[in-house]
Amino acid sequence: MTPEQVLADLDHRLDDPLSLVVGRTLEQGGDLRRVRLANDAAETFRGYIRAARARIAEGTPIAYTALSELQAGEYFVLQDAS
Repeated sequence: MTPEQVLADLDHRLDDPLSLVVGRTLEQGGDLRRVRLANDAAETFRGYIRAARARIAEGTPIAYTALSELQAGEYFVLQDAS
């Protein structure tokens, strides 16, 4: 996804109900459960998402390489290997 696509996806889904996936390891595999967050907890997480969204919108995307260094206001964009 491009940074613009990420921002559009966040805008589209930000007000949706939020849930966490909680997992634990068992002797015979694992167990995953989805836990819906209460409204106050969801709003707290949305605040973090809004802050991250603002940083992406204001920043400059830089392609990641092994020797890359970031300057103020830049962030790495990792290409999906699939």
